[in-house]
Amino acid sequence: MENSLFSAYSNVTSLEHRKKFGQFFTPKAIAKFMIDWLLIDRSDSCLDPAFGLGVFAEELDASNYNFASFKTYELDSHIFDFSKNYFGEKITIHNKDYLLNWDNPKFDSIICNPPYMKFQNFQSKEEVIEVFEENLGIRLSGYTNTASAFLLKSIEELKDGGKLAYIMPFEFMNAGYGQIVKEFLLEQGTINALIKIDCEKDTFSEVVTSVGIIFFTKQNKSTHDIPFYVITSLSQLTKLDDLTPIRSVSRNDIKPKDKWAKHFELNQITINSKWLCQLNYYGSFSRGIATGANEYFSANQTKAKKFKLPEGALIPCITKSNQLKTSIFSSEKLEKLILSDATIYLVNLEENSDCPAIKSYIKLGEEREVHKRYLTKMRSPWYKLEKRKPAELLFGVFSRDGYKVVRNFTNSINLTCYHGFNTNMFGAKYLDLLFFYFLSGAGKKILTINMRKYGDGLDKFEPNDLNNSFVPSSGWFDSLKEVDIAYEYSQIRKNGKISEKLNCVFDSLLH
Repeated sequence: MENSLFSAYSNVTSLEHRKKFGQFFTPKAIAKFMIDWLLIDRSDSCLDPAFGLGVFAEELDASNYNFASFKTYELDSHIFDFSKNYFGEKITIHNKDYLLNWDNPKFDSIICNPPYMKFQNFQSKEEVIEVFEENLGIRLSGYTNTASAFLLKSIEELKDGGKLAYIMPFEFMNAGYGQIVKEFLLEQGTINALIKIDCEKDTFSEVVTSVGIIFFTKQNKSTHDIPFYVITSLSQLTKLDDLTPIRSVSRNDIKPKDKWAKHFELNQITINSKWLCQLNYYGSFSRGIATGANEYFSANQTKAKKFKLPEGALIPCITKSNQLKTSIFSSEKLEKLILSDATIYLVNLEENSDCPAIKSYIKLGEEREVHKRYLTKMRSPWYKLEKRKPAELLFGVFSRDGYKVVRNFTNSINLTCYHGFNTNMFGAKYLDLLFFYFLSGAGKKILTINMRKYGDGLDKFEPNDLNNSFVPSSGWFDSLKEVDIAYEYSQIRKNGKISEKLNCVFDSLLH
């Protein structure tokens, strides 16, 4: 249940506006749990850097606790006016960008539910990157989640011995940009608790990411173990002492570069690392082509005929994830998609721009203002697309209940629904074995170490998550008795999986 303002605010505020500012509101049960932990020790000053609808202020009021100083920020003028009218003179809310204001004193307590948005969508991104480097000596990645930037700044603004309670996306646990965040947490104090909320669809119904609570105390040279908790119901949130961690990890055994999300798993994967190496030894994944206007740059046969697009301008291309139903994509399956009038072409305008039909199609794009879109306006000419060669393996970006990997035997390229893998000079001879490994039970378990967990069971891989994932070493592959490649492909075509015999061989990679 959200606070008393939520319904009134939602009635006058569009979902688009809320998403623009990354507004997802804290249920009262979570706010009370965070406040109760924060107030175990006496503190005089408190900061809420993303005030929103003031749920933390309401819970503080309900607890009859008054800080000598309670400072708040809220960037969105719409919600600022809404909350100011409600709270009146009781609370001073600063209608400013917290990330750009560095004149704050140090605080005893900081509590926050920061905006949930990609840093790429943040209007002041470049300015924020500059002031963070100036004030913290940290160069933020352009992929940093805005919530993580809030967290870093808040840790800096804590007094020694000060306490911080944040509820935020846990994407940083496994993301590349998260290494800086984890390093800062480890260096600056004690991580009292990391609590993953496994009922986020009930808690934050519109959030498409994993969410959790961070309890942190700022102090030098902390040696405390780090407890990881998982809660499946808000009714579990009474007091922190009433919760049992799923595990506690020694500070000596956890590193910023590690993927921390694995510590929330009840049954952790143990691997035989002496027989493993990183996938980038064999080749690399790259993201698919980002057109900036898929509906314009892609085509089916009907569209090609309508606009008289020449055959030479039509490149076979996987444009949607659901176009690939099985683990093998053959020329026969490509032909079926073409004959079914699927949108299976990318239109190469740049190399055919002298053709009258292509000239007309480019003009149509300009009439529809395709050239003014975010990606297209960055290009010269605007219809120039990224170059990709057909990938040997295709890997689904998002998944539920297991990832999708496809062996591509066609000349099709792909859009961003898939990441594409091509071998290097060392990996070519191992391509089929790598594909079989990805389909094996052991491979599926090991790859989850690098998987990003989102809300509602949604999982995601970025290209470098895959490139840095563990796969069998060339020595291990070479030690195998001869694998019947043709037989394994027949099993995949027939059953959708490799033979049980080969699957058991891959199991030896697990302890």
